[in-house]
Amino acid sequence: MDNTSNNKGRFFSQYWGQEIMRFKFWENSQQSRIIDPPLAEGSTYIELKSLSSITDEDAVVLADIMGYPNDERCIEAWGRDRITHAKKRADIFWDDAFTNGIKLWQALDYLRSKSYALPYMGLPVETQIEYGWVKLTCK
Repeated sequence: MDNTSNNKGRFFSQYWGQEIMRFKFWENSQQSRIIDPPLAEGSTYIELKSLSSITDEDAVVLADIMGYPNDERCIEAWGRDRITHAKKRADIFWDDAFTNGIKLWQALDYLRSKSYALPYMGLPVETQIEYGWVKLTCK
């Protein structure tokens, strides 16, 4: 995918309504704007969280969506509790797209709603950062 304002606007639209869009001159500011794809030109970018920093609370929701079993069965199957399992799987769970279908898309929508950086139409997060569309935050 090319680094065009049209593609950037489509990418930004996934996060519609969240206060995560910034302009370069706002970098040291606490101000942000609600996502508005037509403004996805020039120096705008969005601040997202890395999946490696997924919270326990979000991991529980992710485990519920994906249908991971309770802790006892999870430990038996994978040698770890369901929160740890969900956190370990978060970076790679799109590999389950063909086996979990609807659950996967619900999980992706949930993670987007919580401002996590996710691949977009084959464009990895690293490339989104390289294009200047995304900056990872520790929030």
